[in-house]
Parts: sequence; C-alpha cells; structure tokens
Amino acid sequence: MKLNFGHYVLIAYILGAGFILFLVTLSFQIDFQMSEDDYYSKETKMNKLIEGRKRSENIGGLAQLKVGEDQLEIKLSDSLPRPFQEGAIKVYCPSSSHNDYKHQIAIGDTNRLIQIPMVGLKRGVNIIKVEIETKQLFYYEELNFTL
Repeated sequence: MKLNFGHYVLIAYILGAGFILFLVTLSFQIDFQMSEDDYYSKETKMNKLIEGRKRSENIGGLAQLKVGEDQLEIKLSDSLPRPFQEGAIKVYCPSSSHNDYKHQIAIGDTNRLIQIPMVGLKRGVNIIKVEIETKQLFYYEELNFTL
C-alpha cells in the first residue's frame, strides 16, 4: 500500500495524541502535595514572621551559620536580649518533611552557640528557621544552606 499525504497526517495526529496521553499519565504519578502539613494555619501567622524578620535585621542579623564536617554550628547574635523566653531552631528540608529537624531552646537559656548533628540531614538545599522570643519581642530569621 502506498502512503499519501493524508496517511502521514493521520500518523502524526495519532503519535501526538499518544504523546499527550503519555504526559497525562506521567503527571498523575507525581506527588503534588504541599511540603508543609498545616500550610493555611501558618499563612495566618505571616504578619508575626514579617515583624520578627524586621527586628532581626534591626539587630544586625539573628544568627550565623557554619557548616562543619559532622555538625552545623549556629551562633546567635550577641545583641540579642537574654534570657530567652522560648525559641526553636528548625532545619527544614523542602523536598521531604521526614528529614526535618527541630532543636528547642530552653527557657532562660543564654547559650550563644548551638550545634546540630548532620547525621539525619538530607543532602541538598535546606533552610534553617530560627525563632526566638525574648522580653515579649519575637525574632525570626531564615538561613539557606546546601549540604
């Protein structure tokens, strides 16, 4: 059988439709859930975080990060008022919540150097979220780093 122009158009149409169906089935296999579990409740706290970032910038930064061979060293700012009423340091892995790490800062703690082991941290991009409350003032800063 001899193929004419109409046959080539039909073959191209069938191949194009097959490719689109392949892309649709591939897109159904992708996990599209948000990486944060309670995203909407965190969105309501955004004003508090923005004010905390401004306070952190006013004191010249909240924390400095040093990546060592087997641990992360987070040095808190000397100009931060002491003692802390509450605080937390969270290592947030955007790709998987199973690799997140949280270090709680004790009430009345005056320690300026916090060491976090790198054993459970995932390679790739991570975000350190530092939240500290002192004397009824909230401070917040995010530090990005790559392992």
